[in-house]
Amino acid sequence: RAAANSDTAHMQQDDYRERLAHDVAKWRGDGIITEPQERAILARIGEGEPRLIGALRIGWLVTAISVIGAVTLAAGVVLLFASNWEQMPDWFRTALMLVAMLAAYAVGYALMYRLDMQRVGSAFLLLGALLYEAGVFLLAQIYNMPVESPALWLLAAAGVLPLAYLFESRSVLLVAIANATAWVIAEMVNRYPDSPESESALIVVGAFGVALYAVGRLHTLRRWTERFSDVYVF
Repeated sequence: RAAANSDTAHMQQDDYRERLAHDVAKWRGDGIITEPQERAILARIGEGEPRLIGALRIGWLVTAISVIGAVTLAAGVVLLFASNWEQMPDWFRTALMLVAMLAAYAVGYALMYRLDMQRVGSAFLLLGALLYEAGVFLLAQIYNMPVESPALWLLAAAGVLPLAYLFESRSVLLVAIANATAWVIAEMVNRYPDSPESESALIVVGAFGVALYAVGRLHTLRRWTERFSDVYVF
């Protein structure tokens, strides 16, 4: 437990440093602070290590590239499965999706908590979440479930949301929220396909957005959930 708390504190400290380094760069660009002041602040949070300061500066870029890579890899895996889907037996298709998803989670966990590669590890966790979501729809075909059912979006959200908190991954949480939002929209469209009922369904979608914002504000009341608040608010 002590090791887990230490890892969590380390991740939160890295997040704080990255956000501050990003803000300082913006303040320098807006002319709020001078270049010597920017260097002094970065040296302070980086404890005077130029290499660490440089890593903080490119942290957001590395995160963006990692996320794009995870999405691209997930799309490639899904296309590979889909192109050979009909030739595979049912048991093999099910096992293949499970193995691919669990492998992505295992690699992500090892990178984050064993090798301290937070951004790349988070990307693999995102890959696992995307593969799970794809598996929900692909496996629905095997067991003759209606692929257009809104319940599949809800199932995808329910399967991803706990992992976001377990691994403290905001990108995975964003996937869960996107799935939940898709479920609300699909449910309303399915229930009220024609006007004017379909137009009034926008009120439900708007209320769901307000609820997400409220949940985000509630997350600021606890330290361990505060890092997720901006995702809900967004």
